[in-house]
Amino acid sequence: MNYYAIINGINSLCALTVVIIIILRRPRKPVHLTYAFFYFLMFLWASTYYIWGIQKDFKSSMFWIQLLAYPVCFIHVSYLHFVLQFSENLHRYKKYLNLGYALSIFFAIINANNGFFNMSYVRDRAPFHYWPHATPFLSMFIAFQISYILFSFFILLKSIQTSNEPLKIRLKVFLALAIVGWSGGFTSWFHFYDATPIHPIGNPAVTVYILGSAYLTFKHDILGLNLVVKKTFVYTALTLFITLIYTLFILIFERAFQTVVGYKSFAMSILFAMTIVLLFNPLRLFLIKLIDRTFFGMDIEKLSSENILMRDELAKQNRMKSIATLAAGMAHEIKNPLTSIRTFAEYLPQKYDDPTFRDKFSRIVTDEVDRINNIVRQLLEFSKPAEPELKPITIGPLLDETLNLMSNNMLSNNIGLVRDLDACPDIFADKNQLKQVFLNLFLNCIQSMKNGGRLTVSSRLQSSGYIRISVSDTGCGMAKEQLSHLFDPFYTTREEGTGLGLAIVHSIIKKHGGKVEVQSEVGRGTTISVFLKSRD
Repeated sequence: MNYYAIINGINSLCALTVVIIIILRRPRKPVHLTYAFFYFLMFLWASTYYIWGIQKDFKSSMFWIQLLAYPVCFIHVSYLHFVLQFSENLHRYKKYLNLGYALSIFFAIINANNGFFNMSYVRDRAPFHYWPHATPFLSMFIAFQISYILFSFFILLKSIQTSNEPLKIRLKVFLALAIVGWSGGFTSWFHFYDATPIHPIGNPAVTVYILGSAYLTFKHDILGLNLVVKKTFVYTALTLFITLIYTLFILIFERAFQTVVGYKSFAMSILFAMTIVLLFNPLRLFLIKLIDRTFFGMDIEKLSSENILMRDELAKQNRMKSIATLAAGMAHEIKNPLTSIRTFAEYLPQKYDDPTFRDKFSRIVTDEVDRINNIVRQLLEFSKPAEPELKPITIGPLLDETLNLMSNNMLSNNIGLVRDLDACPDIFADKNQLKQVFLNLFLNCIQSMKNGGRLTVSSRLQSSGYIRISVSDTGCGMAKEQLSHLFDPFYTTREEGTGLGLAIVHSIIKKHGGKVEVQSEVGRGTTISVFLKSRD
């Protein structure tokens, strides 16, 4: 019996199960499609590996080993494709990915012309009856595969460094599982060389990777598949699935134990298998708790409860801080124009007959009242924004229309414009409110470039399904300590500003179910990114 082949038969069933679950969700996001494609290639590899491993004649063995090499040619590049989509780095490394697919096609053609395996030098590597020796082309391919997998690990590691808890912990587990799985898969290469007569002992590690990744994907929704299923169903399905796999392992090890000990009693076989099955559930519970405590420091349920309490407490503190800031800012902003009005009012009885004074008094009072009115209006927009009237909107024309309104302002301030707008799906949004958002952002950028500069506006569809609209300037930039207060009401770095513009931007985008991110460096400029959910 070929135990290594049977394990990969199990792996093929596991991988196919993951693919079916993802397809049933009717995925549209690129990250889900690339993940399903990677697992489909894994299914093809594992299933053909199993069929190859149980062949008894030379011709069939050579046919199936050549067939299994085709998914192998693409599997590592498809994994990199998924990682780049998941980490939102596809645009940055697209040329490297395209090169990988081109090389994969090249090696697939080499394999089609019998270029991977030396068919005239085939060895008996029991329990595999026919295992050919590698050619130089196969050695080149293995080096190519290892380099792309290591690069994928590097991208995942960078994503971990920029992620927040608890996603960072789950990504660490995700990376650890990938290292275990790929390391196990690479053990299949050793038998192709006489210098390394090592059996493919790492195939069970692939099982660990598939099941562990599925656990993170479906229980913790690490890919945002939004699987809405009852817990009882999930646990029942997982228990049945794991029990099936566990039973297959029991049969394999029981047969091995029978060979070593030498007993042939059917009753002894049943007794041995039943003993392990009875111990399975306590062992499973123990392993789950051990894994949760090792990687998360406590049970998942307790960790979730503590996170909820911590978020509630932080939200309460932030609300109190916002109220205090709002009150202080309101008092400061209204005090200045009132002081001007009071000063002129005190001189009014003495200088009433002076027409110049009366004209000046009339003009200043009107300006200061308008200033107070503008502050109150902006405050109302911030504190109680109108509910957005959501309609399908194409973001590109909206940005063009808003930029056209600012063209004279940019021209008079010697500011160049760079448009880098991708074709993106429509969004559901309030057109007027979004215009207000981008007018505020463009105005902020223009005001930060007092000596001229460049305004860059770009839009990209992210793998998460959100559209990212970035507005960048080459102005004075901001220090890190200023960024944390940027969306606070009445916080401003300019003397003429009220400090409500970006607070209103944040409030409107939040109402639209989006988010705002800011990156800035003193002396180099600022980039403000708005994320809005696409209709797809």
